[in-house]
Amino acid sequence: MAPIFKSFSDLGLTEVDSLEAVARTPNSILREAPEQTISGELTVFEIDADGFIEKIVGVGYVPPRRFYANVSDIFYHPFCNIVTRDDEIVFEDTIAEMGRSFEAWPLNHLQLARVGNPQSRETLPKYWEPMILGGHSSFGIFGHFLLDMLPLLVRYRPMLNSGELKIGFFQVKDWIRDFFAVIDVDFDCVQTLAAQPTWFAHAVVSHHHSAKTTQYPCANAEIAYAFLRDRVEDVNLFRRVFFLRGDAVKRLKNEAEVAALFASRGFVVLDPQKFSVEKQAEIMKHAEVFASVFGSGFSLSPLMKPGVGKVIELAPSTIIDYWLRRLLSRFDLEHYSIVYDGEAQTIDVGVLAKILDRILS
Repeated sequence: MAPIFKSFSDLGLTEVDSLEAVARTPNSILREAPEQTISGELTVFEIDADGFIEKIVGVGYVPPRRFYANVSDIFYHPFCNIVTRDDEIVFEDTIAEMGRSFEAWPLNHLQLARVGNPQSRETLPKYWEPMILGGHSSFGIFGHFLLDMLPLLVRYRPMLNSGELKIGFFQVKDWIRDFFAVIDVDFDCVQTLAAQPTWFAHAVVSHHHSAKTTQYPCANAEIAYAFLRDRVEDVNLFRRVFFLRGDAVKRLKNEAEVAALFASRGFVVLDPQKFSVEKQAEIMKHAEVFASVFGSGFSLSPLMKPGVGKVIELAPSTIIDYWLRRLLSRFDLEHYSIVYDGEAQTIDVGVLAKILDRILS
């Protein structure tokens, strides 16, 4: 039998008027006001056999409408970010690729079968206290955490610190603990979940449930970054910074050579994994120009000064992902994307030098 898909709007949830009311009221929902279109532009340099091509690219997107729903008696399915209640799969803006990903992932059907079997269902973990849930990638990937989970931690901070509300994590990394310390949220609010379908008496699910808010940053990003910026000290560190990616991901074979070029142009070359989250935030807040290879390292860049900060992204041609250009447009930061051969995973340093001098002049 094919699964039945329903939106939160079809569940007959009670409309409430605050985040606190959602957390305290079973089967309730809060929808915040729609946002206007965000627009901006960036400069793209495409490296080719003849040198490079420069062009200006426009950026425009409509942020997802923010909602928070307290849903009773549900199962949350990790990895595929599915919420089920009875025999229904509940969707809203919570599944980034609703039509394609469900059928494409056998794991989805395996998890549904496990929940659908009464004997198997009884063996699954159960939680009775109200708990915030997020998308699985938000718990282990630095950038997703910043844009999907940090806003929830900030906005629900009083209730998390009072013990009235918990937040569930499938994995807890050291840098996640760092974030809790920086924003002063009591780590006792964290409940570590098993990586399997889990039953919740009351689960707070929101538009942050998937990577949708990473791809299309909403007003919650401004709230979270403003809160983080206020908690990070003003210290004079480095005006120009290049973050290494190293072994974090195999995207640039001649990273050392590229880093040396940036160093010759006055950049301080740093390995972010050697610094705490607080120190990384301090470095970014003071930087006027920041550069790195495509990835989560850019997710702290909104701490830079709006209208002043320049962000240089080294982007492999094999990855089509525009999350950063939308994020930087939201925060009025200059964005330069240098597209290199993603198959070869190398950059012609001579051409890169000419582009870099053009950007910095």
